[in-house]
Amino acid sequence: MRIRSLLLVPPLALTLACGGSAGGNSTSAPSITTQPASQTMYSGGTAILTAAASGTPAPTFSWARSNDNGSTWTTLGGATAATYSLTVQPADNGAQFRATAVNAGGSATSAAAILTEVPAVYAGGNNPTAGFWLNGTWTDLPVPAGGTPFATSLAVANGHVYVGGSYWSSTSVQSPGYWLDGTWTALPVPAGAAGGVVNALVLAGGEVYAAGSCTVSNGTTPGLWQNGNWTALPQPTGLNYGTVTSLAVGGGTVYAGGWCGPSIQTLLPTNGGQPGYWLNGAWVGLPNGGGLDGIVTSLALPASQLYAAGSYVNDQGIQLPGYWLDGSFVALATPANARLGGVTAITVAGSEVYASGSYWIPTAVNGSTTTLTAVPGSWHNGAWTGVTVPAAYTGAVLSAVTVSGNEVYLGGYCTGGTTVNGGSVDYPGYFLNGTWINLPLMKSGSGSVTNLVVIP
Repeated sequence: MRIRSLLLVPPLALTLACGGSAGGNSTSAPSITTQPASQTMYSGGTAILTAAASGTPAPTFSWARSNDNGSTWTTLGGATAATYSLTVQPADNGAQFRATAVNAGGSATSAAAILTEVPAVYAGGNNPTAGFWLNGTWTDLPVPAGGTPFATSLAVANGHVYVGGSYWSSTSVQSPGYWLDGTWTALPVPAGAAGGVVNALVLAGGEVYAAGSCTVSNGTTPGLWQNGNWTALPQPTGLNYGTVTSLAVGGGTVYAGGWCGPSIQTLLPTNGGQPGYWLNGAWVGLPNGGGLDGIVTSLALPASQLYAAGSYVNDQGIQLPGYWLDGSFVALATPANARLGGVTAITVAGSEVYASGSYWIPTAVNGSTTTLTAVPGSWHNGAWTGVTVPAAYTGAVLSAVTVSGNEVYLGGYCTGGTTVNGGSVDYPGYFLNGTWINLPLMKSGSGSVTNLVVIP
């Protein structure tokens, strides 16, 4: 009997490798497809970091920060999206950020993005109508239909921008007020006044102080708006034209600097203008050495010391630039042949006193007419430094000064610029440590910077 051999075949075994499929499911580890980009952002601005990653299932994200050039990393709580944003502060300069994508298949970490913080430079002014530049980007400020707005003052607090000024209506009425984050707030004028203007604006203790003047039938009335409420400021007997040019508030005390005079005045008053300030509403005249005229253009109040900057015309007809420190005049140096000079703005940082302005020297004589040429610049602790006007311009006018760290900013405009059609215009900008920074003109016409605020 022949016995047949049997081949026994075991049952087929089914093996699934990781990453294979069963029932339509799959897994793949994350891979970074978009790296977060390094960026530069001004103080108070928002930096936005974005990463992207592939992977199945879709990965989740976490973000980490390093303050020591990548040596150590700290996970940021609550940062679990593909985008991470933060409000930039000086302490963020040089910080690094990276994203990690995670799913069931594993994880992947992005390259580090470096954040560079720069100061926020707010330049208020006209372009040619009201607005402000933030690090060179212009914001136009609207007013009621048919109006032409003009900006005179600027304040920034907690990311909110206040711009004081006025607008001319289609019927030539000047209305005072200010913009808060671009929205116009009208300020009241007293009964009988034909209009008004805000020349100065200060934020203190959660309150908004604005000051300037209102036009009345026999002159101009200086005054102050506190949270929208108008208070007229008195003038010495016989003086009917006055205005507030600057404000300083500290310790519950309100200083309003300016001038009073017997006739319509210009920035450099003539015919008997008196320099001074109002202290909590009471007029304090400042001595002018027996001279003819004077004006206070700017106030600073460090450590309860009042600096009132401006000029006065002495009895030889020479206008002297300087400031009154607690009532005593400190003359600032000008060349022996200078005939006019004035301080337009002052700021005090510790023991350092900075003032912007110019002096005027004779450059040509034609019969009885003498041509005066302005020399712009600044005084630092009394020492004069002129600025170099770029070759494209014929001169410069400075109206603002501020200091941030070791950086000195002088705002204003350069004169005599040429447009594409050959016309002459003034170009807005500022000098940063003596180097001119041109700000873009956004409309037809001239522009100017009236105020500077720099947030480190």
